[in-house]
Amino acid sequence: MRVFTRAGVVKLQRKKSGMERQELEQRFRHNLLQHCGISCGQRLLVAVSGGSDSVALLRLLHRCIRPLGLQLVVAHLDHGLRPASGADAVFVARLAAGLGWPAVFGFASVAQQAQQQRLGLEEAGRQARYDFLYQQAHRLGCAAILLGHQQEDQAETLMLRLLRGTAVSGLAAMAWRSGLLARPLLDCGRDELLSFLALESQDYVTDASNAELCFSRNRLRHQLWPQLQQEHPGLSRRLAQLAQRVAVEEDYWQQQLQPLLLQLEPLSEGFRLSLERLRPLHPALRARLLREVLRWLRGDVQGLAAGHYAQLETLVQAADFQGVCCLPRAVVVRTRTALEFLRRLPVPEQDVEECAIPGPGRYPLPGGWLEINQVPATAAADDRCRIYLSSQDLRWPLQLRSARPGDRLAPLGMEGHKRLKDLFVEWRLERQQRWQTPLLCQQERVLWVVGYRRSRLLLPQPHEQWVWRVDFQAVAPKSR
Repeated sequence: MRVFTRAGVVKLQRKKSGMERQELEQRFRHNLLQHCGISCGQRLLVAVSGGSDSVALLRLLHRCIRPLGLQLVVAHLDHGLRPASGADAVFVARLAAGLGWPAVFGFASVAQQAQQQRLGLEEAGRQARYDFLYQQAHRLGCAAILLGHQQEDQAETLMLRLLRGTAVSGLAAMAWRSGLLARPLLDCGRDELLSFLALESQDYVTDASNAELCFSRNRLRHQLWPQLQQEHPGLSRRLAQLAQRVAVEEDYWQQQLQPLLLQLEPLSEGFRLSLERLRPLHPALRARLLREVLRWLRGDVQGLAAGHYAQLETLVQAADFQGVCCLPRAVVVRTRTALEFLRRLPVPEQDVEECAIPGPGRYPLPGGWLEINQVPATAAADDRCRIYLSSQDLRWPLQLRSARPGDRLAPLGMEGHKRLKDLFVEWRLERQQRWQTPLLCQQERVLWVVGYRRSRLLLPQPHEQWVWRVDFQAVAPKSR
């Protein structure tokens, strides 16, 4: 029987730790080159918050630099949410300087942006962060932006999407490479990275906001996740592996979609897809095709829920039916032979006739109907074809009319007013379209440019039990 002295045990532990670090570095280098598509000699922007994951990313990159010939630029954004955020920036600056790499810094008032854009702090911070990183990457000519998302982050993202509701493709969670964004730590565990930092004698900062339970990811991480891990050890690793398998299958589906997307007929405001080609497809492939066409049209599929895709499926399957489906930032028109995916509502054939709206009811408009009903107050959001108005502040009658010289709108999400003329230019509306676009007004105040944008006037108040719901129901053109 072999007996180890304390010194011998320590020696074995150091040897084991050294082997684990070597294995981590080899895996990281493989991820960098094979999964993230990084090539030798490229300039890379490294997002470093100062937390353990991003610091481990930078230290691993630094150890891989010599054989790969990479050029690094460290990037840090101060979100302005904590008094200590300035100290984080100082820490990152010292770390970058100690390793010999240049660094760029930015500041964003995330709380103010969240309020102005009616976003949660998490989403506003994410948008500000990526805007800053993309701007710096383009300015500096970087081939990729490296992020410190690791295995537990991947598992949490998958779980959050599952809890909130997602398409199957959403279970792929975060990709190794998505455009400029690259995530070489996706198969590295948090404990593994902390051990690596300990071997490097490298400290890091702790963000106190990561413990605040007002954020959904923090509630999952600190409340639900420990219970799940206790019941199912290794859950993070298995979920991350599931995400990887789904990503491989989604890559296959993308290959199947390519020849179908080539059959799209371009229109001035979008695309036309033949029902003759669409209907015979397997429901799984058809659903992915509809989703991908909307992504092409809008640039993303954010804000589209299962109910929206169900409406599209109804349009596809209905026999001899013509109609319009209004979606967030898109309109789908069903004709006899095709679906037309448009960025804006079809132009009506006649101008708007001015009329008074004395109360709730249904009123004819060029290209459709306007319907006003009182409904229980809900958290339902406005879209291009529906808005909610305060029942407390609304005064009848309202007016429907076309635009007049000097009309102004107080756009929701913006401060001050904008001339409708300027907004029409931004929306690229032709002169004739401007006179054919209905306005819903209270006295001389424009409440809604129907089908485009609402005013911040008459917003429902939190204490109201009933609100006015205003729907624009478009009618498909009679012939195309």
